[in-house]
Amino acid sequence: MYGFVTFSVGVIGLIGFVVFRVFEQKRQERLFASQREKLDSVTTKIYRALIFGEIPHAYRLWLVHAFRHSVHVAVVFLVTTLRKIERPLSRMSRSLRPTKPRDAGARDPSPFLKTIAPDKKKKESEHSSETTSK
Repeated sequence: MYGFVTFSVGVIGLIGFVVFRVFEQKRQERLFASQREKLDSVTTKIYRALIFGEIPHAYRLWLVHAFRHSVHVAVVFLVTTLRKIERPLSRMSRSLRPTKPRDAGARDPSPFLKTIAPDKKKKESEHSSETTSK
């Protein structure tokens, strides 16, 4: 279900981007041109700093530590949530189980089994009488 939702959002985003670009080309004018130029320059600076190591070592270490800590907190939260969901579900599944086991001998044999050994009881009784007579 989540895969379908993320796929749908991605496709809708791509379609929206294409429609936006076609709209700009037809008008031959960029919307919010000055803001987009500023954002593009900031994005380029951040990308270069991250890729080429222009960030000081202490800041990179802090960034790695912050990332690890945030991932740890997210995992702990997800595991705790899963446990809180799992416990009531396991209690519910135990309560839904039958308390007494079914009596397997109470059912009638199927018609197929009746055709295979129709007089099984007779053969057993003959066998038991032969062993007792010897």
